[in-house]
Amino acid sequence: MTIYELLEKREFVEAVHYSLEKIIKLLLAEDVPFSILASVEHIGFEPKLPKEISDSFRAIVMFELYGYTLSSASLKATRDIETGEVSKSTLSFEAGFGEDDFASWVSIPLGAILQIKVEEATIFINTAIVDIDKSKEEIVEKKEDNSKRSMEALLNNPENRGLFEK
Repeated sequence: MTIYELLEKREFVEAVHYSLEKIIKLLLAEDVPFSILASVEHIGFEPKLPKEISDSFRAIVMFELYGYTLSSASLKATRDIETGEVSKSTLSFEAGFGEDDFASWVSIPLGAILQIKVEEATIFINTAIVDIDKSKEEIVEKKEDNSKRSMEALLNNPENRGLFEK
């Protein structure tokens, strides 16, 4: 089994997402300020951000949750109507953007969260490769070039470059 096959394996993805959900629940319950890096293509904004703000985002964006933003944050789970199982969890919070502090509710599926930091320490890195637009039963295989792009995005942060070296 290659590293990419392992990172895409359903059991691995579920274990990573379980850990991610538990960490976020703990941080929220303990009112610990934290930062997340997330893939912007899967983030929802309500209301939508003005074009000049959304156009300023790169593929990966950092959110710092403290103060009002932290107090507004919650973790929501979508449940399958038939089985009752959680099919997707989402971190939501209110944040202000741009010079005018444009207010918007931010919704981030857990699969789009790549990293969590507390103070300056990275406490979680999401290494799972999953199509977050699908439910866990619909996880699809990714091509190796997509896997490499995900890994490159993770390794773009200089603090992460040595994590997978032997």
